[in-house]
Amino acid sequence: MRIRIKSFSKSILGVVAVIAAMTGLLATSRAAPGEEPLLSPALIQALIDMGQPGQVIVPPPGRYRGPLRVTRPIILDGQGKVTLDGEGTGSVLWVMTDGATVRNFRIVNSGDQHPEQDAGIQV
Repeated sequence: MRIRIKSFSKSILGVVAVIAAMTGLLATSRAAPGEEPLLSPALIQALIDMGQPGQVIVPPPGRYRGPLRVTRPIILDGQGKVTLDGEGTGSVLWVMTDGATVRNFRIVNSGDQHPEQDAGIQV
C-alpha cells in the first residue's frame, strides 16, 4: 500500500502535528474561567522554521504565548483566528527577515519597557 502526499506544505503540517501530539508541544497553561487557554508557541514556530520562501502558513486557531520569530520570507496568516499573547513581557512577534508578510493576527500584552523597545511587532 502506497501513501501519496500531494502537497509539500500538507506533509510538513502533518509531521509537525504528529510530533506535537507525541511530545506535548501544545501544552496549555491554566486559563481563567471564560478565557481561551494559552498554548505553547512551539507548533507555530516549527511551521515558520520549516516554511519555504513565499509559502502561506496558516496556524491552527487559538491563543498562543509569545514571542515568535519570523526568520524566513513567508506569509504568516492567522485568518483572524489566532491571538499571540506576550504575557506583559518583551516583544510578541519579531520579523527578522526581508520579504515576510504577517496578517490577520490579534497581538496582545506586549511588554512596556521603553529601553528594550518592547512592541507587539518588532521589525
